[in-house]
Amino acid sequence: MHKFESLEPRALLSSDYAGVALVFGPNGLGQAAANTFIEEVTVDDDGNVTGSQTWVDDRGGRDDYDDLSYDKIFKIDDGRMIRQDNEGFLNATPVETNGAQFLWADGYPAGWWLGEYENSTEELEVLVEIPGSGVSRSDFSGTYQYTAIGFNTDTARYFTESSTLSINNDLIRYSGDMPNDETFIIDVDERGVAHTDQEEYFFLSADGRTVIFVDTDSDDGELYIGIATRVDSTLTSSELVGSYNMGWGVVVGGGINFSQFRLDLEGDGEYQLYDLDEWDSGNFVRIEEGEWRISGSALILDEDNSDDDTTLYIGQDGRILIPHEEDAAFGSIPVFGVATRDLGNDGGGGTGPDDRVVFSVPGANQFSRPAIYQLESDSIWYQIDLLTSVGGPTITGDLVTWVDTMTGASTAAAVTGSGLALYTEASDTTWSYRILTDEVAGAQAIATELGVMISPDGYAHLTGLSATGDVLYFRQTAQDAPGGGSVWSFRNISTQDLDPAGATTPAITGLVSYATSWGGLNIAGLDAEGTIWSVWTAPTITNWRLSDLTTAYGSDPLVGGLTVYLTSWNGINIAGIDGAGALLVTWWVPSFGGDWVQSSLTAETNGPSLDPDTVSSFVSSWDGLNVVGVDLATGDVTTYWWAPGRQADGWAIASLTDAVPAGSPVIANGPVTGIAGPDSSLNVFGYTNSNAFVRYSWYPNQTWMATNLTTTAVAR
Repeated sequence: MHKFESLEPRALLSSDYAGVALVFGPNGLGQAAANTFIEEVTVDDDGNVTGSQTWVDDRGGRDDYDDLSYDKIFKIDDGRMIRQDNEGFLNATPVETNGAQFLWADGYPAGWWLGEYENSTEELEVLVEIPGSGVSRSDFSGTYQYTAIGFNTDTARYFTESSTLSINNDLIRYSGDMPNDETFIIDVDERGVAHTDQEEYFFLSADGRTVIFVDTDSDDGELYIGIATRVDSTLTSSELVGSYNMGWGVVVGGGINFSQFRLDLEGDGEYQLYDLDEWDSGNFVRIEEGEWRISGSALILDEDNSDDDTTLYIGQDGRILIPHEEDAAFGSIPVFGVATRDLGNDGGGGTGPDDRVVFSVPGANQFSRPAIYQLESDSIWYQIDLLTSVGGPTITGDLVTWVDTMTGASTAAAVTGSGLALYTEASDTTWSYRILTDEVAGAQAIATELGVMISPDGYAHLTGLSATGDVLYFRQTAQDAPGGGSVWSFRNISTQDLDPAGATTPAITGLVSYATSWGGLNIAGLDAEGTIWSVWTAPTITNWRLSDLTTAYGSDPLVGGLTVYLTSWNGINIAGIDGAGALLVTWWVPSFGGDWVQSSLTAETNGPSLDPDTVSSFVSSWDGLNVVGVDLATGDVTTYWWAPGRQADGWAIASLTDAVPAGSPVIANGPVTGIAGPDSSLNVFGYTNSNAFVRYSWYPNQTWMATNLTTTAVAR
């Protein structure tokens, strides 16, 4: 069994970031006026910022302006951010602000900040984390989709443009109607800043896929800012489903309109658009809705009851959208801005910057050996190949993962050729390992059926079988081992507990380990006849005991698929599959005393038969019960589920394969792993026929999504 645990917030290393902004509004004569600004900033682990602001001076060109008007940034749970003080370049308090997160350390390719002021002045900034070192000219080279907005100082009119931009070493060439068809790079700062002969500055994002740029020379009659990203035509619709925060700018009739929106792309092909001002006021009324689709590298929003479309280009990782154009009464007009994905909502991350969930699940890496897929506090999935990360012996058997409740450290154990290995991740994301079999007195090596359970006191317990079938048990006992780390003890339950009591250890497989809320420790498995055997102990019992839960209570035998789920009302439920593929649950609640009962959920629901090699179970934060597996007849990933309030209706059936968007990667191979998170998410992991490791996930008020972790997780 695998379990979600909270992890103390990880300390990020200091990051450098840059922003470019267009500020516009009436001048002293009531006429349109605008200026461009640059900010170059460093943010520390606590969100404190230091840096500079520069602007266009009266002579043209970049010049110092003022100190930063804010000294801290805060990340909030819906992918947005706020500042302290909540100000932009004007060093004045806005009437309204909104901002989207932008640090690549948190998984965001780019972000934005919008401020609206009392005197009809507005500013829109686009921001990226920059690499900070090691950048050369070649890192900028490539083809991008860009969008730009600017001001003609001679005509006092604004303009937008969206098209393609190419960078080839020294040459930058714009397609579309830009003031400069091409410019030349004069020099490149290794931090990720390029300077051109037209007094433009280009800032490369930390992931190397996006640039923001600004013209700082008003002498040529034009000032503008822009953002450009490398686009992707291979992403599927299922990989775009989610929510995006959008900073938006259009020019209409010579004027300008900056806005902020929230875009929801649903798995059924529908979209909704909300105004973030209204959203913050608790008004969730849609201002637009319709259908969405992918066309090449573009996302098309087709508004209901209208002939109007809006086109946005899709960044390479699907976390950024660059607007291209939208239909208007007099034809299509270019749009400026950026939409960044809300990773806190649909990327798998918790409920706030200090309450992210961190969990790991075993998978396989590109070398077809056990690996860890880990969702961390930065809301990014990482793939960790322990052999590459830390070395040590080759993993030859099972791998289990958990988060140490004492230290907040991500932890794993694995069966290796050198014995049972314990892996621990440090705060700097490096891993170390120990061989518990060598360091614990009298320990024997677990050969098969490795499992982990966490008792109510927060300690971890590792269980499994020896090569001869003995039940083995490692227990975490303290956190002060010599040289650091935890202290472990060992027990051979078969020879130290069962044999002296005259109980012969049965030949069992499919072991599952679980700890009850009152401190009971349990290991369950099946013998060749399908009998459920439970090896167990409790706080009031000195030794481990053995119970036959099938013969003793007249239950039907099982062939596999053993999985356990526990309820908040202290119920124990041991589910498995019989010879016909039916899902049977052997269960107990305190009111039963010493008796157990078996129920057939397949008979109760007239549900499908399940492949016993694919079954898993989990319980949601609202006490929803779920048993998931692959339908033997259709191959669909199917869940048997129950939730409070369904007492009259009983259990229900749902196909997750049908629930995820069309074109999603299909989980088709066992085993399937189900996990419920404290952020109210439901998660199912499994393999496609091509052995890609896939996550199906669901959040309240959203549809199921599918993510190919093999292709999207960041290798570490």
